[in-house]
Amino acid sequence: MKHIRNPKPFFLFLLCAALALSACACVLAEGDPPALKKIVPEPKAVKIYADAAEPEVVTLSADPEGAVIGELECSSKPEGIVEARYAGENRVEILPLKAGKATLTVKSGKIKASVSVTVLQPVTSLTLACDQLPAAGRTLQFRAETEPKNAADKSLEWSVKAGYGSIKIDQNGRLTIPERIAPGTEITVRCRALGTAGSVEAVQALTTLVSLPDGYEQGVAAMKQYPLPEALQDLSTEGKDWIPPDTVPELTGIQEVTLEDNELYIVTEKDVANI
Repeated sequence: MKHIRNPKPFFLFLLCAALALSACACVLAEGDPPALKKIVPEPKAVKIYADAAEPEVVTLSADPEGAVIGELECSSKPEGIVEARYAGENRVEILPLKAGKATLTVKSGKIKASVSVTVLQPVTSLTLACDQLPAAGRTLQFRAETEPKNAADKSLEWSVKAGYGSIKIDQNGRLTIPERIAPGTEITVRCRALGTAGSVEAVQALTTLVSLPDGYEQGVAAMKQYPLPEALQDLSTEGKDWIPPDTVPELTGIQEVTLEDNELYIVTEKDVANI
C-alpha cells in the first residue's frame, strides 16, 4: 500500500511565502517617491541689470512634495537676452547678455515651468555741472546727466563733505553753503547712480570764494580796491594761487584767482576785480 503524505504543510509553506513577497512589494511601493506633476520656480519673475557680474538664481521645487525633479533642460526665448544654466541642487543660474525681455523654460521629462526675465539697461556714465559760484550763504543747484538715455533707473544718491564745518545737500542736488564758512574751504560733492549693478558716480570739488561786492557778477568792468578780509590774513602773500584755476568749474567764468601783497585778484572772462 502506498503512503500519501499530507499536502497541507506544503501548501501552507507556499501561502506564507506568497504573503511575505506581497508584504515586501507593498513596503517597496510605499517607499517610492510620488510622480512629479509640477515644477514650481521661485521667483517666478526676475529683474537683473545688464552689467551684473553675478547671476540671479532661481530655485525649483517639486509638486507634490517628495517628488523628484530629474535631469533638467534649460532654454530661453528670444535668444541672446540671457544665458541660463543648471547649477545643481534644483537651482538655475541666469546671466544677462543684453537689455530686453525673455522667457526662461525649464523642463524635466514632460514637465515644464517658465520664468519671466527682464534685463534692465543700466546707467553707464554720470556727469555733474553747476554754473554758480561757491560763496558763503549761497544755495547751489547741481545738475546730473546720466547715460544712456534709455537707462531703466536714473535715480541718484547725493552726498557732500567739507574741509570743516557742517554742510548739506538734498537729494535734488541743492547744496546749501553756510553763512559762516571760511573762504578757501574745500567742498566735495559726490553723486552716485543707483540704476546699475556696478559703481557709477561723479565727483566735483569746489573751493569757497570770498563774498564779492554787489554788482561784480553783473560784469562791472572796473578795478575796485577793498581791504583784505580777515579770513585771508593768514594766507601767503608771495603770489601763490589761492584757488588753482583747474579746481574751479569753467562755467563760473573764473580764469584765475591769486593773492599778491595782501590783495586778492579775481580774473573772469569779462572783468577784473581787485579786493
